[in-house]
Amino acid sequence: MEIRSLSLVILCALLHLFSQAQSNLVVAELEDGDIGNEWNTETSGDVTYVTISTNGTQTHPERAERIITLQITFQATGTYDLYARINVGPAGADDDSFFNGNGFGTKSPTSEADWIRVNNLNSVGYTSPDAIVGGSGNAGSNIWKWINLSEFMGDEIPIAFDVQETASPLILQIGAREDGLLLDKIAFAPADQPVTVAALDGMEIEETEPIAEGKPKFLGCAHSNAQAPFFTNYWNQVTPENAGKWGSVERTRGVMNWSGLDAAYQLAKDNGYLYRHHVLIWGNQQPSWIENLPANEQLEEIREWFQAVAERYPDIDFLEVVNEPIHDPPNSPGNGGGNYINALGGTGSTGFDWIIEAFRMARQYFPNAKLAINDYNIVNSNPNTNKYLAIINGLMAENLVDVIGVQAHAFSTTASNAVMASNLDKLAATGLPIHVTEMDIDGPTDQEQLDEYQRIFPLFWEHPAVEGITLWGYRVGLWRTDQMAYLVDEDGVTERPALQWLRQYVSETLLSSASVMDDPEVRIFPNPVSDGKVRITGIQKMDRIMVFDNNGQVTRSFNPVGNAIDLQDIPPGIYYVRIEAGNQVFVEKLVVTGR
Repeated sequence: MEIRSLSLVILCALLHLFSQAQSNLVVAELEDGDIGNEWNTETSGDVTYVTISTNGTQTHPERAERIITLQITFQATGTYDLYARINVGPAGADDDSFFNGNGFGTKSPTSEADWIRVNNLNSVGYTSPDAIVGGSGNAGSNIWKWINLSEFMGDEIPIAFDVQETASPLILQIGAREDGLLLDKIAFAPADQPVTVAALDGMEIEETEPIAEGKPKFLGCAHSNAQAPFFTNYWNQVTPENAGKWGSVERTRGVMNWSGLDAAYQLAKDNGYLYRHHVLIWGNQQPSWIENLPANEQLEEIREWFQAVAERYPDIDFLEVVNEPIHDPPNSPGNGGGNYINALGGTGSTGFDWIIEAFRMARQYFPNAKLAINDYNIVNSNPNTNKYLAIINGLMAENLVDVIGVQAHAFSTTASNAVMASNLDKLAATGLPIHVTEMDIDGPTDQEQLDEYQRIFPLFWEHPAVEGITLWGYRVGLWRTDQMAYLVDEDGVTERPALQWLRQYVSETLLSSASVMDDPEVRIFPNPVSDGKVRITGIQKMDRIMVFDNNGQVTRSFNPVGNAIDLQDIPPGIYYVRIEAGNQVFVEKLVVTGR
């Protein structure tokens, strides 16, 4: 795919909700209204706007000459937010206020109750075409910007507008306060649907394919309001960032907030993308009300949580059952720590009985989802990889886990590529596919970020056991914004060099359509083996064989000649034999007994 400069072409694809909002969007130019004679209509470039020539400091517009009356026709009933496109003059805080009517209808110029004062606009607002327009933002003065007046809390309490009938126009009035403020237009959009600057400006939309479209591996991203704009131009797998965490959904016991999860899930299903649910059990961002319940009540609430998610989202592709079991188990009260580990069985005889019980429950409630475990600081640490493998092998003994997740935050990929590749191989030896999750690479400079992407990304992308990679955000507003881990610059439009390279690299890199293969024709026999001498059938030519013990340690690695291998000096135990043949990888379990 040709890489085009985003300074010339804005590449964007509106989400389902944006499209709905745009279809019900009503925009009115202020100069087209009935304008009081103290207003001036002026033009700068291609913008025609209105501005007041007299100053006022009251709690109302004072007189009819300072009011603009608009007649607004709506296509659908409902509750709407009011937006305005404004430009604060050079005096900043002395040029940044006006009034909007307190509801529809004709207002008295001298009635304070009839008007809502909109003030302190000099340092807020949104300019980036793909920014979702809310009640804050950080745009300054002397620039055209949008603000959601129904969410803006800079002065008096804002309101939304109820539209109960559409047969005739409704009246909206705008009143002047300070001079020096330029007003271009207002807009109404459904209050429950996010709207971008591009939608409000009526910009032309050009859709592009996700970066990994047509590839055998997915390249996804965390989904949130900040990461939602233009998501489908880049990513083909969806993971909710915070919206799927129990504390986000059920902050108050029995009161569920599904809005963020609904948006992520629907985006995936509308576009045919894989949906990875994050997360059921964790030791962070859990509801505070569960922490001090009796263990039997905690267990019942956990079951209700699993059931509620399963019923609302029946087509989950991958499900993170437990997140960060090594580094952040749900074993402490306060700060969202959950404190319910004992309700799931505690550490028990295995040291991680609670994890096994959580996966048993997940198999019960999510029989069609592939169950995943997820943690950080794994591939960069040999001891952590071994701890992780012990848990994974315990889950595999009951066929409870289908996918291994390894987080790839910037602090988890600081080891050498050799160390990370070795630990990936250990995990792959289980025969389970690997998902690289939560990847972000800091970018204090463009060059530093590009260098790290070129070092780290291919290591994961080209590993045959890796099914795909999920970035943990790509726009300003991701959790490592301060570390400049975003791939689209702060203007919301310009791709940083790492993102331009990423698109080209993925496009040009040939990958096998297979990762770890499960082929019934491939056999190791005898199995179990007592003398260590085995043969491998079903593969004509093998390039490399690696043998891992049950802790994921490599015990043998060699290039075979023929189909016979000699493992006679290996102690009794359970092993995994990894066979590389061309671009295919096979993993077979081998039991070695004593003579």
